[in-house]
Amino acid sequence: MPVATRDQKTRFPGSPDLDPVASRDGETWGTVRTELHPNYRMVWIEIGFAYAMIVSGFTAMCALNAYFGNWPALIAVPFVAVWIGYWLVSLGGFIHEAAHFNLARDPGTNDLLAAWFVYPLYPLDVKAYRKSHWSHHLHLGDPEDTEISYHNRPTLGLLLQSVTGIYSLRVLLRYASGPPSKNVETPKRSSNNQSKALVAFLRAATLHGAIVIGTAWAGWYAAALCWVVAQLTINQTLAMIRQMLEHRSADALDGVDYRQVSHGPINRMFGVDFLSRKFGSAGFNRHLLHHWDPTISYTCFDEMERFFLKTDLADEIESSRTTYLQALRSLMKNRDG
Repeated sequence: MPVATRDQKTRFPGSPDLDPVASRDGETWGTVRTELHPNYRMVWIEIGFAYAMIVSGFTAMCALNAYFGNWPALIAVPFVAVWIGYWLVSLGGFIHEAAHFNLARDPGTNDLLAAWFVYPLYPLDVKAYRKSHWSHHLHLGDPEDTEISYHNRPTLGLLLQSVTGIYSLRVLLRYASGPPSKNVETPKRSSNNQSKALVAFLRAATLHGAIVIGTAWAGWYAAALCWVVAQLTINQTLAMIRQMLEHRSADALDGVDYRQVSHGPINRMFGVDFLSRKFGSAGFNRHLLHHWDPTISYTCFDEMERFFLKTDLADEIESSRTTYLQALRSLMKNRDG
């Protein structure tokens, strides 16, 4: 499976042909894109901010637990778990950014930094995820897509699966088995992928286990429960819903198996307010731009958007604008066909 480089030109599903696009000033996208360079300092400030929010929330939970005891602290568990889960989703956006080589200029350094500072909380291997995620770009909206949360409509039943951890287990098993494809891999490569997936799982399990066991050993059982709920339910639920909002068509039909039937590529533009930027971290809040040209760092999206708003594609961008809440309301409507 090919992996994009910063100079690769590919037309992706849902993206117009960008090569001939020119602005009213006479600039072409081919020229402009070569002038866009990641702001690595901004990337790491935002990663650090997400970590700070996670640590502050969990520290507050531990302090409440220590001061008030376990039973009173249980009242705070749902609220603090939502806080931590929200910021875990925000941090998780940089898993994606690492997969696109946008944490550091050198690819090897990018992967090393990702392995040590972004991926430890998640049971994923950066190289394995990169390969799987690139298939998502190549096959968005068709049955070979590797990221398929948007096949589902946000319903109470799906929410219950997510809250109970059933949905998380299904996603984990899908990634552990490797990216689905009609192209059968050799046994050697498949075994190698499974080994990497196992190492990533054990790494994350060890870290989360240490956090839960450490707080339980201190007698802070409510804090331990809070971490489990935040990671296994809130984080996974919010991440699942976010992908639905990014890619599910408002006209998608209930009961249709989009693993067999083409859904079609859908991309949206969300708000740039603080909450939208953090929920849609690393540029997910302007996901249409990312799918038009996945090699561009989200730190360049302001310049990228300004360019396309001066072209014939401006109407397409404007028509894709919505908010997370508006998109959720639209997708929750039942469509039986």
